[in-house]
Amino acid sequence: MRYLTNRNFALLSVAFATAITVACAEAGATDPASTEAADSASASPAIDRSNTADFQPETTHTPSPRPTSAATPPPPPDRPRDVFADVWKKRIERAMGDESCTESPHQLNPNFYTGPLIDTHYHVPHLPDSQPLQGELSSPYLDVANLERFNHEFPLLGVNMSAAEIACSLRNEGTDGAFAFFPVFPQIADQSIEVVRLSMNQYGDIFFPFINAGGAGTPTVENEELKVRLDFYPGLFEGYGEIPLYSAGGPDDEALPPDSAVFDGIFDTASSEGLAVYFHPGVDQIDSFSQVLSAYPDVSFIVHGEQIENEITQLMALHDNIYFTVDTLYGDQYLLHQGENAESFVEKVSDYGPLLEKDLGTWKEAIETYPDQFFWGTDRGGIAVWTFDIDVGRAISDYARAFIAELDPAVQDRFAYENALRAMNRDVDEWLAAR
Repeated sequence: MRYLTNRNFALLSVAFATAITVACAEAGATDPASTEAADSASASPAIDRSNTADFQPETTHTPSPRPTSAATPPPPPDRPRDVFADVWKKRIERAMGDESCTESPHQLNPNFYTGPLIDTHYHVPHLPDSQPLQGELSSPYLDVANLERFNHEFPLLGVNMSAAEIACSLRNEGTDGAFAFFPVFPQIADQSIEVVRLSMNQYGDIFFPFINAGGAGTPTVENEELKVRLDFYPGLFEGYGEIPLYSAGGPDDEALPPDSAVFDGIFDTASSEGLAVYFHPGVDQIDSFSQVLSAYPDVSFIVHGEQIENEITQLMALHDNIYFTVDTLYGDQYLLHQGENAESFVEKVSDYGPLLEKDLGTWKEAIETYPDQFFWGTDRGGIAVWTFDIDVGRAISDYARAFIAELDPAVQDRFAYENALRAMNRDVDEWLAAR
């Protein structure tokens, strides 16, 4: 992800919490700090797992078998109706959205690639992580106008985007699956993972769920906390990431090569759980990556980003468990950010000729030299609501298909979806049969 990292989310959360407080105050809600009821509701978070069999963070970690088809976790055992406070229950309902979807199949250009397509870089928005506020259920949930200072609407699940809308958009653009990075923040881990569970129950044919397990001021939690989150619903997640390894420029913000101490034990967990690992590397990390790739040959490591794209083939020549997502197409530029909007994006990618010439010059030789280790992605969804627009999705899909059609025919399916499935330890034939 560009422009905004997991480390920045903590700063933005403060701003969002302020915006929510303002919105509730304008709607007549009482200051939560001033009432005993609000104090109780704002305990972070108000969830009791002591009598539930499905949440067992105190137990010894037991590896789960790796699913070979679309992950559809079983429903949880019966548990008390009040396991979530009413306000969190409502937030989760809004995050899931209306399951109805008016499907209008996208007419693919017969001159382009027309096979299956998997987006291997898709950011799912996070839930608002403010404390529950008194009056929230009856007042406007969030005045999106308060977000104008962020240029374009910042996506928040249950506020201006939902899992249902994301799935509907992907279906209407003709994208068959997505490596979905679900944020699971420490203060709302239970609620966030419940959203993932419900999403997989409804849309397990679309999402390949990754746990984006950010910590408090760090891009990742440590291994023991990661195992706690994975044990909420064993077998739910298929990947870990995206985790930024580069410095975002803050005074206390240091780059984290993959052999950093913060990852101690995490790759062992990825190996035992069958999780793919997704990183956005920093500069000068190729030696560190090589050591990790050699130490964990059974783990699929997926990377993207300009910091490593000029060196990625060096790693591929030595390691077959490294994969790269090509997501800077459109003339070798990144356009899915707050500086654009739906209309400007569609206009900028409408003239394929010069854009394809540049993109093919950058990527075609590398992809065809290492045809089993590259795949397509977009890096969309994290920072602007307009990137979920159906017309934007169709423009993205069409351009990707035009690009893929220019590759060697023997490589096209591998780049479009087969390599992605193999990186996730999915059986290609089973996945195709289930479509």
